[in-house]
Amino acid sequence: MNFLKRFHPRILFFLGFLSFGIGIGFGGYENSPLHILLGGIIVLGIPIIIGYGRWQILCIAGFFFLSGFFITYLHQQERINTYKYLYENVFERKNIQITGTIDKKMYTTDRSSVYRLLIDNFDTEGHKKIILPSLHASIMVEVPKNLDVHIDNKIQFTGTTLAGFSNIFQLSGFEKYAWYHKLFGKAYLWSFDIKNKSENISFRESIQKSLKKIFFQGFPKDVTSVLLGITIGNTDFMNGQLKDDFQKSGLTHILVVSGSNITFLILFLGIMTRSIALHRYIKRTIIVSLLLVYGYIVGWDVPIIRATVMGIIGYIALESGHKRSVLAFLILVAWGILIFSPLALLYDVGFGLSFGATLGIIVFYSQVEEILKKIPFLPRWIISIIGITLTASIGSFPVLIYHFGVYPIVSIFANIIIGGIIGPLLTLSLLYIILALIFPIGNILFYLGYFLFFGVKSILWVAHFFAFFPSIQIIDPFRIPISLFIISICIRYILVREDTKLFHSK
Repeated sequence: MNFLKRFHPRILFFLGFLSFGIGIGFGGYENSPLHILLGGIIVLGIPIIIGYGRWQILCIAGFFFLSGFFITYLHQQERINTYKYLYENVFERKNIQITGTIDKKMYTTDRSSVYRLLIDNFDTEGHKKIILPSLHASIMVEVPKNLDVHIDNKIQFTGTTLAGFSNIFQLSGFEKYAWYHKLFGKAYLWSFDIKNKSENISFRESIQKSLKKIFFQGFPKDVTSVLLGITIGNTDFMNGQLKDDFQKSGLTHILVVSGSNITFLILFLGIMTRSIALHRYIKRTIIVSLLLVYGYIVGWDVPIIRATVMGIIGYIALESGHKRSVLAFLILVAWGILIFSPLALLYDVGFGLSFGATLGIIVFYSQVEEILKKIPFLPRWIISIIGITLTASIGSFPVLIYHFGVYPIVSIFANIIIGGIIGPLLTLSLLYIILALIFPIGNILFYLGYFLFFGVKSILWVAHFFAFFPSIQIIDPFRIPISLFIISICIRYILVREDTKLFHSK
């Protein structure tokens, strides 16, 4: 049989991406000859196990494995060298003067706000040392709420900066996020000097300030806190109990601008435009235009762009009959992201959830939909909501196990319930914002506010109710092996399915 006929380019493409991902996995941890050899054996063994053991395939798999390995190794070594440099010269030392730029607001506690500070230079015993901007060396700085600071402010402070990690080769929880974003330490700023006196606030800050004002004028604090979380990912006004309820019920993802939120928004808009007599390309243009408005309101940073792209891919997969092409495009997008940011695969839970949920929708939605259609009297829109929730949960499950080792058992049921709410709620929230900017006071705004109020209250009730149910807890030594085992089963299923469709279907 001809090589190119039997080994379809799409299969080779999937194997190349898989080998690249395995290379990232081995390149991101401690390296030794035995470690690298083990990775090579796994990569070369996969094609043999699934029946692709020719030397051409093995060469392709080996090439992409080494590519992923060395790209990740370089990114990891850059972080390790930067961290070691800061550890030797800055961390745990007294009276070190640091000058840097406030880059991003990370989160807010009851008494303080935490920002990311890009270090420009530091002064130790009268010797000023400059940090190259290309390194993006940064630390977290906690600022009391009574002190005023804005994004892009250049500040200078003197004190002790604590190291962010106890062991950089055994990261867990928030440490993974910090390592990926190059947050190498943390300092508590009781006082500091602002070097640039400009009072201008960033575009994102101004947008968030306007939205806070709009929502606080019309809703109580608990409703406003959820609306801000759903629309712009801001949870500054949520108390600890509320955050805990969302986490235990598996609904935390709706409080960030995630691929699932955008997918539900697209789904709702698709259902709303389905009954309108317009060409499908015009409908898609309307949906994409509304997404662009949403992106403008939220602010186009990398996670939002990524979530939007993943959401659009999921929408195309649902509406189009070319799911294999959509799957290939999803992998192409993910591959492009990982070439420039390979550590996202290991440490960025946002990337994992967006990719996993979208992949689950593309691969499993048709089968789940066929099963649900057999249930009598189940409306089509209910089938869509349940199908998307189940398939997105399947794709997200190994990611949550890998990063947290915890999976709320009832989260699927909680997500199915709020799945019918979140799309309309997000759409109506955007409509409310637009109308509030045009007509600050009016009956339309008043009645629209009622729908938002009761929608958010429903979500709060669901989160509180399901928070009482237990979660699956996987202890640390088994967390990664179990997640990788589940991922390997999914990969095997995808490869066999693609092989069957390409070569054995009539």
